[in-house]
Amino acid sequence: MTSGVSVGAPVSASPPTNEVLPAGWRRVLLQDVARLESGHTPSRKHPEWWGGDIAWLSLKDVSSLDGKFIEETQDYTNELGIANSSARLLPEGTVCLCRTASVGNAVILGREMATSQDFANWVCTEELDPEYLLAAFLSSQREFAKEKQGSTHKTIYMPTIRNFQVLLPPFEEQHRIVTILDKADALRRERQKSLALMDEFLRSVFLEMFGDPVISSTGYEAMPLSRCGEWMSGGTPRKSSPEYWGGDIPWISAKSLTSLLVEESTDKVTPLGAKNGTKIAPVGSVLFIVRGMSLANEFKVGMSTRDVTFNQDTKAIKPDLELVTPEYLLMALKLSERKILSLVDSASHGTKKLNTRDIGGLSIPLAPLAKQKKFSEFFLRMHQQKHDMNEMLLGQEQLFEALTQRAFRGELTGDFSC
Repeated sequence: MTSGVSVGAPVSASPPTNEVLPAGWRRVLLQDVARLESGHTPSRKHPEWWGGDIAWLSLKDVSSLDGKFIEETQDYTNELGIANSSARLLPEGTVCLCRTASVGNAVILGREMATSQDFANWVCTEELDPEYLLAAFLSSQREFAKEKQGSTHKTIYMPTIRNFQVLLPPFEEQHRIVTILDKADALRRERQKSLALMDEFLRSVFLEMFGDPVISSTGYEAMPLSRCGEWMSGGTPRKSSPEYWGGDIPWISAKSLTSLLVEESTDKVTPLGAKNGTKIAPVGSVLFIVRGMSLANEFKVGMSTRDVTFNQDTKAIKPDLELVTPEYLLMALKLSERKILSLVDSASHGTKKLNTRDIGGLSIPLAPLAKQKKFSEFFLRMHQQKHDMNEMLLGQEQLFEALTQRAFRGELTGDFSC
C-alpha cells in the first residue's frame, strides 16, 4: 500500500488543492490528454438526413446498454445528415460522457459514429487509455452531481467540462487498474444475471402449473379481480403536518414498487399519519399502480411483507384467502401485464390511468386452492434465496466501491488479485 496518499475524485472540475499523489501520478487538464468534441442532432425536419449507415448515439442507447462498448444504435444518420449539421464522425475508442439527463453515464464507441449534443466526447491521446477514462468517469459520480446546473433539466455545461482534470497514472498502471476493476465487475454482473434468471424461473413455474392467466388455457373458472378480496384506496397525509411523517410505516408510491415483494420505502408515516389521509394495507396485500406516468410502459405490482400505507395513485387488495393466496394473485397480475396496459387511458393532462372498474373486471383463472398454496410455498422459498443473494450482491457492491477507491489512490500495488 502506498502510504500518505490522499487524492480526490478521478475526474473533477475543481480538484482539492492539498491532495498527495502516488509516485509517478499526475493530475492534468483532461483536454491536454484527450480532444474534446461535442455532438449534434441533424434536423428531424429533413427525413432524407436519416436512415443511412452512420450510427448516431443518443441517450436512449446508453440507458439500455450492458457493457463498456457500443457498436449499434437505435437511430442512424447518413452523409447528408453529417454534411448539413454540426454532427461529426468520431473514431472508435472515443469516450462519450452523458452531460444531460443521465449525467455521469458513459460509454466507449466500438466503431466510428456520431452523437447527440447530450454527450461530451473525448478522443484519447496515446497517454490515456479510453477504458481507464471510462472507469474514472464512472467513479466520479459525486463530483458530477456537484457540477449539475438547471432547475428542470440538470446539465453539466461545456465551460465546466472544459475545466475537467483527470488523475493520470503511468499508462501501464492505467491498464492494470482497468484489468482489476473488470474482474471485480464481472463477479457483480454474474450475480445480477443470476437474480434475473430467478425471476424468469418463477414465471416459468407459474405458467407450468397454471397456464397463461390471460387466456385461461387450463380451463379453471374465471374470477373477476373485483371479487378476489377487499379493495382499498390510499391517500397522502398532509405534508404540512410534521406529526404525520417520519414514522416507521412505509408509504408506498410508484417509486417504491421496484420488486415483487414490498417492505420498505423512502417515505414513511407515523400511526397518526396513517389514520389521517391514507390506509394501512396489511401483510399479504397486493398493491398496484393505477395512475402515473410509469403506466406508459410498465404495470407496477407488489405484495406487502409488512403493514404498509400507500398513496392515492395506488390500489391495494387484501386477498380472500379462501379463494386466492397473495402469491398466486400477485403472479397472475404480473403475468397479465400486457393485457392490463392495454386498459390504460390518459387523463386530460396526459397522466396515464387505469379505471378501477376496468381492472376490477379483469378475470383471472381460479386454480384449486391447494395447488395455489404449493406455488406460494415455492414462491417464498425462491424469494428467500433471492434475498440472500441480494445481501451478497450488496456486499459485493460495497467491496467494489472500496476497491475502486483504492485503485484511484494508487493502493493496488504488487500482484494484487481480486
